[in-house]
Amino acid sequence: MDLPTPVYLRLYRKKAHTVHDGNYKFVLGKADVLREGGDVTIMAYGIMVYYALQAAQELGQEGISARVAEVHTIKPLDTACVLESAEKTGGIVTVDSCNYIGGLGSAVAETVVESGNLVPVKRVGIKDHFGDVGSTEYLMERFHIAPKDIAEAARDMVARKAR
Repeated sequence: MDLPTPVYLRLYRKKAHTVHDGNYKFVLGKADVLREGGDVTIMAYGIMVYYALQAAQELGQEGISARVAEVHTIKPLDTACVLESAEKTGGIVTVDSCNYIGGLGSAVAETVVESGNLVPVKRVGIKDHFGDVGSTEYLMERFHIAPKDIAEAARDMVARKAR
């Protein structure tokens, strides 16, 4: 309410999983690294943060160390976190719960390209398709944005770096 500029908030209407305790302090434009890792970074926002953490846990059981960053503010984007993640892990997977064109994936890819520190960026999100109606679980499966899809994108990223 106190910001002098227009603001867009995307809110989830259903019950969501909790990823923060009651002491969490939101800082506009500052991403939060929720899990450290060295093989790949997964960046997500909103309800997808919980699923990114699930994917990272699955990857950890396979010996893949995934850093997870909650990027709750796409504009202004925490470019320092993006660039630090690129440097630390050498590859980033972004997770959008909506059309990935113009979302977090686009913002991260633009930041990486403009920095000159060219690391691969793989976007997980709805691929320019008009939305369907259904349960969260159905839609995540339908559009390939479930934890297994996030984990698969991260595996692909790690394999790509190994070449």
